[in-house]
Amino acid sequence: RRKIDDVVETLKNAKRHDRKCTLLIGAGCSVSAGIPLAGEFVNYIRRRFPQAHQRAEAACQGEASYKDCMAALAEGERRDLIVEFVDPAEPNLAHICMALLMKHGYVDRVLTTNFDPLVIKACALMGFIPAIFDLAATQLFVPEFITKESVFYLHGLYTGFVLLNTEADF
Repeated sequence: RRKIDDVVETLKNAKRHDRKCTLLIGAGCSVSAGIPLAGEFVNYIRRRFPQAHQRAEAACQGEASYKDCMAALAEGERRDLIVEFVDPAEPNLAHICMALLMKHGYVDRVLTTNFDPLVIKACALMGFIPAIFDLAATQLFVPEFITKESVFYLHGLYTGFVLLNTEADF
């Protein structure tokens, strides 16, 4: 197992050779900012949208997952549910650390499965705005056009046109 000192050493050596790191983050990164994990969304849907939760369980013939529950909601309900938690959220220490790693040249890409803009907000707090790419809403990807620090939304940005929540979306 690697320890944090090993990671620091690797990052410093990579920077010395003009190489940067890419980070892949998911829901766990935003939990302390008040955005629930998938299981908590399921519980919330069970309480707030009991009919949708029952449809989800019937459709999967068992315990409904996040993607099952989201599929049972109307698209507008899905979006409203996500906005309810994402809008008031503020960057946490993990987001600030990622922004600092980007600003100081250790990280050049953040790939996120989250819908929230917390990494971008953290970068703004550190005095810069990375390039932002919503891969869920585009069919065109041109690597040569990526010239600076960037955040890639793999499942969509909550204010975007496409949010990948269900099995059919994926």
